[in-house]
Formats: sequence, C-alpha cells, structure tokens
Amino acid sequence: MTLFPIILCVLFCLVVLWKALRYYLLWTTTANFDIPLLGTPRAVKIPGTVVICGGSIAGLLTARVCRDHFTNVLIVEPETWLNSADGQAVESWTQVNKRSRVLQYESLQVTMLLLYRGLQRLFPNFNVECFESGIPIAPADLKSHIRGRPYLIPHDGYKGGLPKTIFASRRALETIIRRLTLGGTEGIRQISGTVLGFETGDDGYVSTVTIRKHGESDVQHIPAVLIIDCTGPAICGLKWLRRATGQDFASHKVSYDPKMYYTSTYFTVPPGLAARLPIPGGWDNLPGGHIHVMSPDPSRGCHNHLAVAKVEHDQIVICFGGWGMERPVHTIDDIKDHVLGMASDIEDTATYSAVRIPPSFFMHYEKMTGVPPNFIAIGDSVCRVNSIFGQGCSKALIGAAALNTLLLRIQPSLRGNFLPENFSRQFFYISGVEDQWQGCKLADYGNPTTIPIAGERLDWGGALRRYRGRLVRLSITVSPYDRALMWRTIMMVDTVSIDFFHPTLLLKVFWQVTKEYKLPSMSWVGRIVGASVWRSEK
Repeated sequence: MTLFPIILCVLFCLVVLWKALRYYLLWTTTANFDIPLLGTPRAVKIPGTVVICGGSIAGLLTARVCRDHFTNVLIVEPETWLNSADGQAVESWTQVNKRSRVLQYESLQVTMLLLYRGLQRLFPNFNVECFESGIPIAPADLKSHIRGRPYLIPHDGYKGGLPKTIFASRRALETIIRRLTLGGTEGIRQISGTVLGFETGDDGYVSTVTIRKHGESDVQHIPAVLIIDCTGPAICGLKWLRRATGQDFASHKVSYDPKMYYTSTYFTVPPGLAARLPIPGGWDNLPGGHIHVMSPDPSRGCHNHLAVAKVEHDQIVICFGGWGMERPVHTIDDIKDHVLGMASDIEDTATYSAVRIPPSFFMHYEKMTGVPPNFIAIGDSVCRVNSIFGQGCSKALIGAAALNTLLLRIQPSLRGNFLPENFSRQFFYISGVEDQWQGCKLADYGNPTTIPIAGERLDWGGALRRYRGRLVRLSITVSPYDRALMWRTIMMVDTVSIDFFHPTLLLKVFWQVTKEYKLPSMSWVGRIVGASVWRSEK
C-alpha cells in the first residue's frame, strides 16, 4: 500500500513532463501558435520598403504579412500578365494565360487545414471571395484509402462537424490570393521586372536592390530595409549573395530525386455523366472536395497514387501518378485504362497537366555565416518537397507566419538599421520547415527508384518507416485516438513528432506485432498489453 502513492506521483509527474514537452515542441517546431497572430498590424509601422522577389503564392503571402509591419511593400514579378486583369480573374478557369514558371499551375492542389486557417486570418473576406470564384468549401476529409480500406476520419470528434477547408486547383488558389493581396490591400505594389542583385553597406546590411523593369534597358536601385527571396526553386538569392559577399553558399544545399510523375486531368461533367457517377448522394448534391484518394503503400509494392476531386466551377479533376513511372499519363487512352466508361463523355473538355517531379532540396540557411541581417528566403527558395504530398503552399504560409511572429517580437531601433543584427539568423531558425523536409524525405526513401542524397542510402529511416506503417494500419481500425492523430498530421494542425510515440500507441504497435508473429515467450506480456489496449479503446 505504501508504494501506491509513490507510483501515482511518478505517473503524474510523467504526464506533466510529457505535456510540457509537447507544448514546447508545438511552440518551437510548428506554426500552430503563429497562425492566430496573422493579420495583427503594428501600432507604428517600420518606415521603408520591403522588396519581395517573386509574386507566386509564397511572395503574395509574404507581401500580405509585410503590409502589417512596413510602410511600403514592393513585389517584383517577371511574368507581365500577372499584373493584368487576367492574373486576378474571379473565374480562374477563364484565364487566357498560364504560369510559365510554376510547374504545378494546372495541377490538383491540396489545401491543408493549417493553410485555410491562415488565409482566413490574412483575408477576413476569404470565404466570400471563394464563393464568388466558385471554390467549394467542404469538410476536410480527403477520402484517403490504403490497402483498399479508408482512413477513419474523426467526424464525431468536433462539435459542429469536421473542420472545413477549400478544394481548388493551384491556378484557382493562386489567383484568389493574388486578387486579395493586390486588389484589396493598400501599401502593396507589384511591378513586372527582374531582380538583378543587391548591394550591401559597410555594416553588412542590404542597402539597395537592383532591378530592371520589363521592357526597359535601364536598371533601378531601390533602397530596401528588407529583401525576401521568393523566387522558388531558382533560388536566385544564392546568386545575389555570392555577388554581394564573394562567398559560395552552394555547399549548404542537399538534394535527392524522388523520380516521380503525376498528371492532373480537368474536365466539366455533362448532365448525362453526372447521373452515372457512383457518388453517394449524387454529383449535384456534392458541395465539393475529394471523392476518392488511393494512397501508395511501398511496403507492399504499391507506388502509385490516384485522387479524384470536385473543384471550382463544378469541375472534376483526376490526378494519377507514381514513383518510378517511365512516363506520365497524358492521353485519353491512358485515362481509359484508369477510369473505364467515362472517357468518351469528357474527351472534348479534358485538359492535361503532366508534371515530372523535380528533385527535392533543402537550403540550410541557418548554417550559413555572412548572410546580410536583412535578407531572408521563404517557400521553395528554402526547401522544395515532393508536391504529391500537398505541403508546398502550407510551407510558404509557415514561413510567412514565422516572419510575422518575429516582426511582432522585435522592437526596431529608432536610429540606423531598423532590424536587429541577428534578424536573418533568427528567422531561419524559427521558420519551421525541417519537420516537413524530414517527413517527405522519409516517405520518398521508401520507394526503390528514389535517388538519395549523396552519401546516404535508401534504408535511411527504415525502422521509423516500418513503425509508421504500423500506425497507418492502426488508423484504418476503430481506435479514435489513432484516426484523430493521423488526420491532424495530414492537415498539419496540433501535431508534433512525439505524438507518434505516445505510450498508448507504443503498446498498440507492440500488441499488433505480438499477434502477427505469435511470440510464445511473450504471450503473458501480450495478454497484459492486449487488455490495456482493449480498455483504452473502450
């Protein structure tokens, strides 16, 4: 009896420590505490101009954040048509032009709950604009399946139903963000041109940014208090840094090639086909969102991916691809092999966007020395992950949210430079994309055709990959904790790495292995673990 209070006290202390560690990781490695701070303007803005190089989603979100902190924000974007009405079209499917520098512009886009919440904070009228643009807002259920069984979604775990998100193409998402950023926000200006580099002063800060406007031969030198590289995979910032500092930072880049193709096919659904589609409740009653997703399972030799969704303008999109494919799917005959009985109805309206996934990379700015204090990079300029995982735009938001949080913390000097000398280094330490990089890399390394980082092997993370496979098997069972954890992980909300090593999950995986391998010497342990798991699920 005397041991019982001690055991109870120890268990209580362990629970407190676990929760404290989890809170610390949520604060330091995720954007969960950064998102609610978005849209909070400074009482007194920092005087001067922020130059944002690149007007894609990362550049637009960053511009919107900087508007709350600086008196002037300038976006320099090379594609001229993005300054026209076509670049901000309410009905994005009517656009005459398309992005030449964004491979996935015509591809299926997954908007994680984290991204949707951030967009609502930055643009209070976001839902209204989505309605005007025909973008559906529906429960964030991706209808994912693995091994022929659906991931169980925690619909009953939220009062009022599962949280909602938007379901739109990359084209529609980027267009609505551009319209809200440039058309409805004062203090932000976009010009068509190219950033050629920057000059630094004696103090090491960037003093001016050199640009050339489209159609002009002369260059301009624009004084800047902050320069942000949002040029994406081109990583133009590296070239500018080398010119300005004389240092070569290329050695800080690591890269691997997932060797993957995928194709997105969009088409309008004629009435005759709508009546034949095997959709519960019917096509017309479906507000939007995913209809079916088949997730790959490399552990069983399945390396292909399939997604079907209803997006803006009542279009249906089919996205299919996989690791190790010899070529992308890009003809009606190819689609017939995937979706029999439908192809003849859509042949006249179908469009195709085939993408060969480029190599993934991580630019370790946090390890560099000699970077100007008022130079940072956001989005694909820092890290590009396999776009099949749908995390690229969320990654851009995480960077913009980290910048916002950092700017809210600092008190600019009233003399000399307004940003502190460690501003750039602080930003790269808190920008929070390391977990995304490691998670996507772990999944890509499970496919034998992936070309790993130089000096690494594909068996990197093998044990963790097998453990995650066990958790996936648990997520298609009836355990509420498991399905809520997997859904939160996919949606990138309220999840940290240690959640996957919760004692309850460890016990369940142990019990799963015990049953599978029928370990006779562990039978007594198995019975105890099985009883514990059974009680936790009750």
